[in-house]
Amino acid sequence: MTEPLFLKSNLHSLHQRNPGLAEVLSHHDVPPDVVQIAETQDGVCTVRYRHWNGDREVRTWLHSRYHPILEASRFAEKQTRAGQIFLYGFGLGYHVRALRERLHPSEKICVMDANLDLLKTAFSLQDLSDLISSPQIDFVSGLTPEETMSWLKTVDSQGAALVIFRPAVACLGEGYEQVKLFLTNRLLPGAVNSRQELAASNHYANLRVDSKPIQELYLKHADETAFIISSGPSLLAYCNVLPRHRDSVRLYCVGSALKFIADRDIIPDYVVILDAMSTVREQLRGYERLQVPLLFSSFACADAVAAYSGPRYMYLCEALPGFPAEQVISTGGSVANAAMDIALKSGVDKVVFIGQDLCWAGGQHHAPGSAYGQNTAADDSPLYVRARNIHGEWVSTRQNMLNYRQWFEDTIARHPEVDFYNLADSGLPIAGAPVITPSRLTQIINGLA
Repeated sequence: MTEPLFLKSNLHSLHQRNPGLAEVLSHHDVPPDVVQIAETQDGVCTVRYRHWNGDREVRTWLHSRYHPILEASRFAEKQTRAGQIFLYGFGLGYHVRALRERLHPSEKICVMDANLDLLKTAFSLQDLSDLISSPQIDFVSGLTPEETMSWLKTVDSQGAALVIFRPAVACLGEGYEQVKLFLTNRLLPGAVNSRQELAASNHYANLRVDSKPIQELYLKHADETAFIISSGPSLLAYCNVLPRHRDSVRLYCVGSALKFIADRDIIPDYVVILDAMSTVREQLRGYERLQVPLLFSSFACADAVAAYSGPRYMYLCEALPGFPAEQVISTGGSVANAAMDIALKSGVDKVVFIGQDLCWAGGQHHAPGSAYGQNTAADDSPLYVRARNIHGEWVSTRQNMLNYRQWFEDTIARHPEVDFYNLADSGLPIAGAPVITPSRLTQIINGLA
């Protein structure tokens, strides 16, 4: 690649510290045309890495195109020193060196990077012997997705400080989807102050409305079937299924799907809302007099809650002083997650997803006619994640959608006593919830399957 003496010297140093990783790197061949090397104004190199987001080619700059040293210094300044730093992503080592310069002699950095292309590129471009030989820096071999996840979960379980070099996450390849999901979730910023303030304001306003605690609904529907109705594109394909089973199932409808089904004279058993933002008010507009229970988060849009004249039940998204712990619902970040947790607490033994696509399907991200169905944003942004749908086709989704799916899958795994199904003609697969047809659904509900 360049200066083989650098590679030889660096691998020799690495062999003294981590002979296994040194051996693997020495035999790893970086594929041609995946690394573009460029000089910067700081007088050092940066690289652009060619990789794939599903079926789409992506080119990611590993460091600043102009000032990687300055960028590394700013990266290090943002980190909180905590005895030992666990770092995912070596890059070309600039930020590692900047972090080390801020350490006390007794502190250490433990570095993990699963991308052998980039590690070997870094070891080939410059002399890294000062980092490799430093007793303050350890290199961890994460040569498989399983090894990488094991290390990350161990760090997480210890409550240790995990520092993440964002470009290294973007460059993770096929097979590392769970690693990427884990790391990206820890990169997501918390709610902005304005949203937190709005949620707090909603909470105090919602305490003043006439409502009952959600736990009054627990075990109310033992051994029944729950439909979790979301507003994904496939809701359009299967809305005609709802009237057929209306008298034998419980319909938990998220707010964004209410207009869609109510306009078709399908009245749910429950409407569920979660979000603090004012857009939730529009989800209920025109249906404020609907006399079915509204299940609302204490943080939900207060205007929407106050305008609703039907029965209201309040749940919490987190434990709060003065409230019973059983009032807390696990939301997973999505109102559909909340609806499912409420249904499970009500005692149902079957859960059927409808409209839970979790991706763009047919160029839409919501069913036409639902609260957000008029918004047909393109699905070709480079910021979107590519994933395979139930047919094995590549589709666009977002990180938060993958988070919601992970919550579904984790929750399904914890409830082996409940049968889960996914009525879908598109969308992402949900592990533990097999895709079924309308005829199969009829058999299941009638006890014939």
